[in-house]
Amino acid sequence: MPVRKWASHLRYFGAETPTAFRIVCAAVSGAALSLSYTGFYFSIYSWLCVGILLVVLFDARPRVAFACGFTHAFFFVLTSVPWIATVLAVHGGLSRVGGWVILLLIAAAWGALTGGFFGWRGNLSARISRKSAFPGTCLATLRPPTSRCCSSQK
Repeated sequence: MPVRKWASHLRYFGAETPTAFRIVCAAVSGAALSLSYTGFYFSIYSWLCVGILLVVLFDARPRVAFACGFTHAFFFVLTSVPWIATVLAVHGGLSRVGGWVILLLIAAAWGALTGGFFGWRGNLSARISRKSAFPGTCLATLRPPTSRCCSSQK
């Protein structure tokens, strides 16, 4: 299947996609990802939510990619491991507020790591697509094919 055929379905996610929409989609997919590990145990959500995050990141600027990765991971940690706050309050000698503050710090640290990865990926893919010497590098860096990238593949 030619690369251009599947990439044409993703034309709605491009450079003109609003930043707020990208961040809201990342937050919702992060919160929904926790459903595959807690509560209902819908294992398909683990594939679906990460796929939504990757589609939202197509053609995103590095700062927007960082914000999307941060919010995705932040909401995932908050919704999947709230028991940490309870354990810290009951067995750790902290107040409920202290337990939630520690959980927020854990979520922020995890979000910063995830956001840093996606921000770095966005910066790397922008540099690679500007001077692409190898056809197909746009696929390795999660960028949709353009006229400069992957044009030799048919």
